[in-house]
Amino acid sequence: MFVDNCTAHNNNPPTLSNVRIEFLPTNITSKLQPLDQGIIKNFKVLYRKEIVSEFLACLDNNDFPKVTILTAITMSHKAWNNVTGQTIRKCFRTCGFVKVIDREEDEALATLEVDSQWHRLSTVPVEQLSTFEEFVAIDDDLAIRGVLNDEEILKRS
Repeated sequence: MFVDNCTAHNNNPPTLSNVRIEFLPTNITSKLQPLDQGIIKNFKVLYRKEIVSEFLACLDNNDFPKVTILTAITMSHKAWNNVTGQTIRKCFRTCGFVKVIDREEDEALATLEVDSQWHRLSTVPVEQLSTFEEFVAIDDDLAIRGVLNDEEILKRS
């Protein structure tokens, strides 16, 4: 099992007979993690596609669009189930965990269906994003944890 060097992972991991734990090197973790190499992005594209579809379905039924926690969980489940094995294998290959035997074509992000839905959505009078890709990346720069100061960084080194 490959594990990053997060402090929570380094607290005396158990000795397991059938699992060997390997810690990824410091400062290059994001380049070696398959999730960072496309799995999360693919999931986000599929999840945002579900949001657009749900929003359009509500508009077609003259309902006010709202996403509840249950709806979000259901959409997340559906999006995760639509992440293909090919996407996951490709991301592991990108990280260097698997030797590349043949060159596969890049997987498309199912943009044809999304483009037509996005075009329909663009007619709704709400704050608009120009592309579906902008909608997918809307939270890419969102802070999800506190920023470490220099002293905290040195303590972790």
